[in-house]
Amino acid sequence: MSTLTRLSEQMSLSPLATLEGHRTNLKLQTASVSALLTYLLQTRDALQQDSEIFNKQIGELILEAQKMKKTNKGGTPSRRGTGT
Repeated sequence: MSTLTRLSEQMSLSPLATLEGHRTNLKLQTASVSALLTYLLQTRDALQQDSEIFNKQIGELILEAQKMKKTNKGGTPSRRGTGT
């Protein structure tokens, strides 16, 4: 006999108040899981947006550093390693 069949038989023998209690519990758990899922999805979306912004800023910083490096090759010594 499958677990589902046994569960079905047990439920059909359970008092109505017990079944209503199970239903109420399931509704509460469903609402709780739904709220948690909503929160996690919103958090994921916010983190994705932050990641995109940070990656864009990093790319811009790299481009600026490359421009400065090219400019300094023209004869102006770099201040790198001077301790100031």
